[in-house]
Formats: sequence, C-alpha cells, structure tokens
Amino acid sequence: MTDDSASLRPTVANLATGGRSEFEASRARIEGALGDVRGLVGGVVAIKKQAADLGTALDSVCRAVRDIDAVAKRIMLLALDATIEAARTGEQAGGFAAVAGGVKQLAKQISEATAEVDAALKALTGQAQALMGRGIAGTGDAAAAESPPR
Repeated sequence: MTDDSASLRPTVANLATGGRSEFEASRARIEGALGDVRGLVGGVVAIKKQAADLGTALDSVCRAVRDIDAVAKRIMLLALDATIEAARTGEQAGGFAAVAGGVKQLAKQISEATAEVDAALKALTGQAQALMGRGIAGTGDAAAAESPPR
C-alpha cells in the first residue's frame, strides 16, 4: 500500500493545486461581482437622491404657478370692477372700459397658461414620485443582493 500511496501523492498534489487555483479564480470573480453590485447600489442611491431633489424642485414650481394663478384671478376681479365702474360713469370712460377689457383678457390668458403648466407639473411630479419609488425598491434589492445569504 505504501507504493500505491506514494504513486498517488503527485496526483493528489496536482488535484489540490488545481482545486486551489479554481477556488481562487472563483473567489476573484465573486469579489468582482460584489464590486459591481456595490457600484450599482451607489448608482441607485444617487438616482434616488436626484429624483428626490427633482420632486422638491417641482413642488417649488407648482407653488409658484399657484401664486401666479392667484394673481391672475385678482387681476380678473380688478378688471371686472373697472368694467363695472366704467359702465357706471357712462360714455366718458369708454377708453377706460377698453383697457379694463384688455386687462381681463390678459388675466384670462395667464390663468389658462398656468392651468397648462400646472397639469404638466403634476404629470412630472407623478413621474418623479414613481422614479423615487423605483429607486427605493432598487436600493433595497441591491442591498439584499450585496448581503451574503445566512
């Protein structure tokens, strides 16, 4: 038996060396994959932050649009008051009535434009919120993929 075991030693040593090399190569591939996953997690976290910043900016623009719309409505009321006042004073205020009518038209155009902008902003806000939701889910998925199973 000692002759047989002596003849098997080089084969066993070669198998052990080959197994170790395969193990090291596999380990390097796994570490590379983990590095890739970490990079993806970092990217998802950055996208999540940018989406949150986008949502904040959109909220700010929405507030400005609401303020502009409120001003347009006040201008409409002033134009209506001016039209009523011009009608009360008669023909002497004909030019004043024309100006009041023009102001009323401008206020109406502002109100329509702010409604269009508001609709577009609501759509963008919805998309930003969906993106943030995906970012949150992606961060969790990526973190779970990075953690070794137990």
